[in-house]
Amino acid sequence: MVEYCITGTILSLVDNIAKVKITQNSACEESFKGCNACKGFTGKQEYIIETYNEINVKTGDKVKIKVQSPYYYRALILVFIMPILFLLLGYVFGLLINKIINNAEYYFAMLLFCLSFFLMKILSKKIKTTYKMVGPV
Repeated sequence: MVEYCITGTILSLVDNIAKVKITQNSACEESFKGCNACKGFTGKQEYIIETYNEINVKTGDKVKIKVQSPYYYRALILVFIMPILFLLLGYVFGLLINKIINNAEYYFAMLLFCLSFFLMKILSKKIKTTYKMVGPV
């Protein structure tokens, strides 16, 4: 399981669930050079997450949040290995039926390669990231 900590500001509290604004700052840039995850997904340098208020903080408090991703390595396999595997499987399948369709290995390789991206979109929704408040900053 991959864990790292980020800091944020409590925006609101509703039924023991806190909305926290996370802002990319210079510490983020120094620690995770080239990461730009905030900008990549939202187009902004900030985003809002929800987490349980286990440490009784108030609106406006700055908190440290532990980010846990138990499926980190599954996500890596999904993003890097699956497209290559589908490309190779498509090529092999195309070689097997090459007698029927001319250059079938290239067509099937590209077809399964594109199919892997659609499957990635569906399967990526099952990969969850959890947030847990650790304490005030």
